[in-house]
Amino acid sequence: MSNQDILDALAKISTRLSNLEIAVGGKTSGGGDDEDEKAPQVEAFEAFNGDKVKAFADACTAIGIPTMAKQVTDGFNNMGTLIDMGSKCFKPDQGDLMKYAGGMVDQVKGSGGEKNKSRGTDFQNHWFAWADACSGSFSWTVMGAMPVPKTIQDSAIDGAMFYINKVRKGNADEKTKTWVKALLQMLNGLRDYAKEYHKTGLTWGVKALGAKPCSEYKTSGPDGGRPPKGGPPPPGPPPPLPAGRGPPPPLPPPAKNTNSSGGGDKDALFAQIKAVQERQKGGKTSGLRHVKKDASGKKFAEDDAVKKKKAAAAAKRRFGTKSSTKKKAAVVKAPVKKLQMKKWRIEHQTSMVELKEDEVNVKQTVYIFGCTGATVVINGKVNMITLDNCKKTNVVFDSTLGGIETVNCKSCKIQVRKNCNTIAIDKTDGITVYLSKDCMDNVVITAAKSSEMNVAYPKSKDASDDDDLIERPIPEQYVHKVVKGELTAEVSDLYGH
Repeated sequence: MSNQDILDALAKISTRLSNLEIAVGGKTSGGGDDEDEKAPQVEAFEAFNGDKVKAFADACTAIGIPTMAKQVTDGFNNMGTLIDMGSKCFKPDQGDLMKYAGGMVDQVKGSGGEKNKSRGTDFQNHWFAWADACSGSFSWTVMGAMPVPKTIQDSAIDGAMFYINKVRKGNADEKTKTWVKALLQMLNGLRDYAKEYHKTGLTWGVKALGAKPCSEYKTSGPDGGRPPKGGPPPPGPPPPLPAGRGPPPPLPPPAKNTNSSGGGDKDALFAQIKAVQERQKGGKTSGLRHVKKDASGKKFAEDDAVKKKKAAAAAKRRFGTKSSTKKKAAVVKAPVKKLQMKKWRIEHQTSMVELKEDEVNVKQTVYIFGCTGATVVINGKVNMITLDNCKKTNVVFDSTLGGIETVNCKSCKIQVRKNCNTIAIDKTDGITVYLSKDCMDNVVITAAKSSEMNVAYPKSKDASDDDDLIERPIPEQYVHKVVKGELTAEVSDLYGH
């Protein structure tokens, strides 16, 4: 190989090294395209916000509740900003997190205020339904891994369904039907979104992988983390280079095809290579992206950007206008209504079941098992009623000798028409007990390993059937202290006095 061939090869190497140095410097100082890329959970939420949330807000405006439309829009826009923040930043402490979630907290408080104002108006049930759904829709973003967001939102939907059904019964016009449909689609869509992208709570970045503190997060705009309509601001001037590192020198002129030794060109070329080598010492190429490896050490063939685009496209198809969620068909068991000895078996029912007064007596028990969406009416007096492993089931009865107990149930309602001395609630999530005037002063309610419990009762013995009931939560949180060598337990201040 001649000297000229060597110089030509060195010139090519120098050019490539200079271009590499420029690329590395630009990538490190400018933030790169990764800063502007949206995470799949952000893309999916924007699709959900633009479809399901907008449809419900429009339905609120159409029936004459613009205040609710504004609460919905502002609340979910703030949620979008928090989700976008989580994709770029590591999780702050709880105090700062509540500060960043302040926009959603304001909407929850606002929905409670409007709920109280709406009593006695045409939109009372609308506001009660939205207020019950609002808290669960937003609270999962600031809670820990337990309970999971899907469970929180299931409970919010179940709580709102009581008033949603009242809206359905009291209004038959098309606008109200559209409002109910849009609300349910929005709540179910949010539940499916959280189940897909936030299984154990809001997803946050990892500090060790380059996530920034929330204080450095740049808000992209109020519309769910999207840039404002005017477009992003123009980029500023590039930051100054670190001390001791000047701009790359100009490329050497192309070598002439000649047989002369070219001593001057050779010296300049080697000086150029040496300068590039000096600049690359001390980790100056640390800004290069590393190719990830799987467990067996093989390189991924697909670039990260391609994966993100595919995930975002899949999210839009799933949560956008044309989304459809397929669910596995549940095994349907044959319903049972049968008297065995002195025990009534009411099992796997999904509709109305009634035991007439002449069918029961005080020596019989009623065992209700595995029912979903059923209403069981028991006329007359029986010995004992047991509600086991049921969902969204209502039990209405006259009187019991021993009482009624629920175990392993979810979202159930119990109504006492006349007398009942004992109500036992065990491993039950979401239950409301309605007491009669005859038993409200004598009944004893015990609860264990249960949550979301409420009891409703008349204001007084003289109250009429048309008067509103007083509804109070059954405490599930207690404060324990050691006082003078004894362990005490008091109801948490969350429940008032």
